[in-house]
Amino acid sequence: MRLWHFLTSLLTICSAAFAVWAGAELYEAVRGYSWPETTGRIITSEVRSKKMVAWRSYITYWPDIRYEYIKDEKLIIGDRIWFTVRGPGEEATRIAVAKYPVGKVVPVFVNPDDEHAAVLEKGVPWLFVALSPASMLLTICLPLLIYVDVRSRKMNIRHNNRFHRTSALTRRRP
Repeated sequence: MRLWHFLTSLLTICSAAFAVWAGAELYEAVRGYSWPETTGRIITSEVRSKKMVAWRSYITYWPDIRYEYIKDEKLIIGDRIWFTVRGPGEEATRIAVAKYPVGKVVPVFVNPDDEHAAVLEKGVPWLFVALSPASMLLTICLPLLIYVDVRSRKMNIRHNNRFHRTSALTRRRP
């Protein structure tokens, strides 16, 4: 197998995994527009960070925001701000934490089928919406590229074999 076939296959697998995850997140986000609203209160709000080491080291940031709300006379603690992951950068994380200080009364949107599933903000970022169809398209197109390449190589081998046989036959004639 050629190296680019392997890399294309790997990219297809990653793209398919992202497409499945993104599809589930988008589905949940669209359903979330109909979730009823209740009132909650922020109980913790801080910037978290962690040094990550891969081929290079970097610091990743995320908002650690927890809120409490009452659903069916039960006190529930939630920590999901958005339907999708946002705020990986330091500035976006600090903005999110500043928006939700401890003690602030906030609207909480609760899944009517699961009282523990709730978010503070509805909606999906536009970049996420653009990347989802792109990953689905890659998932479909990349295997087709491999198929076309393999098929054309087989056709070239057949054509070359036929050409060599006919040229050998024509050379034998006196």
